[in-house]
Amino acid sequence: MAGKRSPAAVQREKMEDVALLAVDVVGVSTISVLTIILYLKAFSPNNYTLLVNKLFFTLNKLEKLAVQMSTW
Repeated sequence: MAGKRSPAAVQREKMEDVALLAVDVVGVSTISVLTIILYLKAFSPNNYTLLVNKLFFTLNKLEKLAVQMSTW
């Protein structure tokens, strides 16, 4: 039985993988949204201001969710 892992260890590894995936998704989404925001800043300053405020609010929520998932 030297090569077998306990079910708890397997479950923990799966949860760690899910947490890392969530962090990756948040990172990629952030980069995509920031690219759009930079475009708006250049061509539509009013929409830029509104979008930035919403973005920071959303990123704060996503960060809290990612932290919760990483501590499961």
